[in-house]
Amino acid sequence: MRIASLFFCLSALVSFPLGAMAVDGVIEINDNRAVAGSVTPGDTGGYPVSITVAGSYRLTSDLSGIIAVSSGVGPVEIDLNGFTVDGGGQVGSGINGALAGAGMVVRNGVVRNFTVSCVRVGDEGRVDRVLTEDCQTGISTGVHSIVTRSHARDHTLNGVSAGIGSRVSSTVTEGNTGDGVQAGARSVTSQTLTRGNNSAGLDLGSESVSFGNVVAGNGVGIALDSRSVADGNTIGSSAGGGLSAGDDVVLVRNNASDNDAAAGILCNGRCVVKGNLAANNTGIGIGVDDGANVVANTSSNNTLQGFSCSGGSEICHFVGNTAIANGGSGLVLDAASLTGSYKDNTFNSNSGSDVNQTGRDPGFLNNCSGTVPCP
Repeated sequence: MRIASLFFCLSALVSFPLGAMAVDGVIEINDNRAVAGSVTPGDTGGYPVSITVAGSYRLTSDLSGIIAVSSGVGPVEIDLNGFTVDGGGQVGSGINGALAGAGMVVRNGVVRNFTVSCVRVGDEGRVDRVLTEDCQTGISTGVHSIVTRSHARDHTLNGVSAGIGSRVSSTVTEGNTGDGVQAGARSVTSQTLTRGNNSAGLDLGSESVSFGNVVAGNGVGIALDSRSVADGNTIGSSAGGGLSAGDDVVLVRNNASDNDAAAGILCNGRCVVKGNLAANNTGIGIGVDDGANVVANTSSNNTLQGFSCSGGSEICHFVGNTAIANGGSGLVLDAASLTGSYKDNTFNSNSGSDVNQTGRDPGFLNNCSGTVPCP
């Protein structure tokens, strides 16, 4: 038994040279070790650095090539330790753990200049306090992953691409050719700043939640799929419209102002739109399709109408809204869609008629430039 134990200990020393492991058990990686090889068993000299064993790793210098985590290795944590992994345009992903297994972590450093992703983690991965720049995609994750306190900029596709059920929070995405954040169904995006992205600031799958984000100067502000929630977001200066949402969504307490194109806020059928502000947009302030409930919103100084409903056989309901100084009517209802339930709204100083009501169920107790009831 003693001989077997001694053999095991000697084998471990051969597999992990003494200089590769710090006193806390974390395996250290630097440029000299990358060139020499044997960071883990099977790692040949030069780049990429191959990680073939689960465990914790820490950089002690900048690196100039790829870190590749082998398929199925298991949980791996890479602490960049404030250092930079710079590929100088190398083909591949800077830190590639897409197939490593669940639970990979990358944190605390900079990754830049690779042709695919700067950082790729698999399912249940986590990326924290990482700056990425000048890759195709900044941060790419599998399902049920977390991206926090990171920064993704100047990528040729998306800043962050997160899988189904992932969370992206306290992260900045800017200057990307695609989306700032693209996340799958049932994702949560919160407290992010996304600006200057050519496509959408936030592009979120069905049943997702977006709250407390600042979205400015993107192609589209927020694109939200069906059965999702947007709460307390600020969306401005987007070329293709502010907030665009699918069916059965809930949109509350958002501020969509100074956006171009179709509308400040636009949603499909059976949505709930409550307590939002849409101001100074080039287009409609708030536009909905049939079956929507639009309650206690303010729409002001938009180029076209303040509120609009069209597109189906279910009645839209407008209650307690305010439309002021819009370039078209305060409220436009489409007769073909049999819309027209509205009450307790205030319309004032709109260039068109206060209410262009051609549907059914006429309104009552509305205030049109001081006249109650109207129209």
